[in-house]
Amino acid sequence: MASSKIDQISLRDMIETLLRNKKFILSSILIFVILAAAYSFLFTKPIVNVTTEATVKQVEGAESNFTIEPLLNAVIVPTYNSSANIQFPDVVTRPDSKYPVVKIDTLLTEYTNELTNNTKLVEEVRKISPRFKQVTGSSLKSMIAFDMVPDSDILTIKVTASTKEEAVKFAEIVNQDFQSFVEKQNFEMIHNKLSSIKHQLEFNIGLLETKIDRLQKEMATVDKTIAYQSSKVEPNPAYIMYVQNLSSNKIALNNAKSQYEEIQKVEKRLPQIAKETGLTVSMEQPVIETSSSLLKILVKNVVLAGMVGFVIAGFVAFLREYWKRTM
Repeated sequence: MASSKIDQISLRDMIETLLRNKKFILSSILIFVILAAAYSFLFTKPIVNVTTEATVKQVEGAESNFTIEPLLNAVIVPTYNSSANIQFPDVVTRPDSKYPVVKIDTLLTEYTNELTNNTKLVEEVRKISPRFKQVTGSSLKSMIAFDMVPDSDILTIKVTASTKEEAVKFAEIVNQDFQSFVEKQNFEMIHNKLSSIKHQLEFNIGLLETKIDRLQKEMATVDKTIAYQSSKVEPNPAYIMYVQNLSSNKIALNNAKSQYEEIQKVEKRLPQIAKETGLTVSMEQPVIETSSSLLKILVKNVVLAGMVGFVIAGFVAFLREYWKRTM
């Protein structure tokens, strides 16, 4: 009989059951809401995104065009073969005299990979507020996002924080650090290229000096003129060849030394050249986007907790009613 009554329970019975247990249901909902609100205030943080658009371009500054480009051209050094068939190795011309190019995709990958060991950036970020005290290089990877806009030279840099002030400061630090990283990469690319040329010139200079020394020693054993039986005296062609070879090698040596001195001068200006040569990053004004404020999170959690509280309390109320009817 009891079973029949349970099977025939009506909507009215359900409503009456809820009304009879309204105090219990409301109390349960209130408890869930209070817990959700407390959790929201104590453990939930608002999310503020700051996005900076940056224009990335490959440029060559005036300084590099007039000082570095000429140094990247291969040096042609005269070859020399003596009359005695003594062979001297030719001076090796510089390989790949193209201007070094830095790719943005490569830079982004390197910068992201180096975040883990970027102690300078971590120290600067930790100064923003006490909330950033526990930031590590690994956690920075989840707080910073880079994205290239397809078919353009626009790069977006997005950072995440809990307040607008912190997010803006965080964005400024990351933007400055990325710009410094790009300049450093430009500097290293140019410096490595010039160092390679410098070492090649040192080799060229040493080889030319050896050539000139041997030429001078050989010249000392060759007569300047040739006397014929007719008492006619003419310049010795072999000696003339030595003079020409010696002159051309001395010119090449002077040119190599001049280029070497020019590289030494350029090396002192490399930091400034690197700022205007290679990849340049022009930052726009950061845009603040509040994706989740504390109020929104609180309302969302409270509503969700209220619904969960109602469902659980209602289920318990019906379970109690069922228990009473079956006893």
